[in-house]
Amino acid sequence: LDFPLRCGVGWPRKLRLLTTAERLAAAEDGWQLPPGATPAQAEASRMQARRQLQAHLAGALGILSLAVLAVPLALRVGRRETFVNAAVALAVALAYYALTSAAEWVADPALRPDLLAWAPSLGVLALGAFLLRRADRG
Repeated sequence: LDFPLRCGVGWPRKLRLLTTAERLAAAEDGWQLPPGATPAQAEASRMQARRQLQAHLAGALGILSLAVLAVPLALRVGRRETFVNAAVALAVALAYYALTSAAEWVADPALRPDLLAWAPSLGVLALGAFLLRRADRG
């Protein structure tokens, strides 16, 4: 069955609920532009769609980067290190969540919020690679 709330009839569709192909089209053409929109409005609309698309893609990398971080923390766990590793993992997860949320709040196109969405995932991936390399040496 095709329910009106599910397919968006009578309700504006949210950008985060679009498919990847629809997000790509919105990044090219703009998202919900009013007729006669100014070039600044069109660019802001395209940036909003690009930011949502990049956040969607960066979320997939976030899962991988948190898994890469979990490996060195779980490799050599002694009884005394268990609490420290759990505290480090919790701190990194909270920092990742805070940075991801903060990246969504940036609206100035000059700061490139679409690329800023990748920063938390890349930071956690770099930290995981550093800890994995350190665990391999020792």
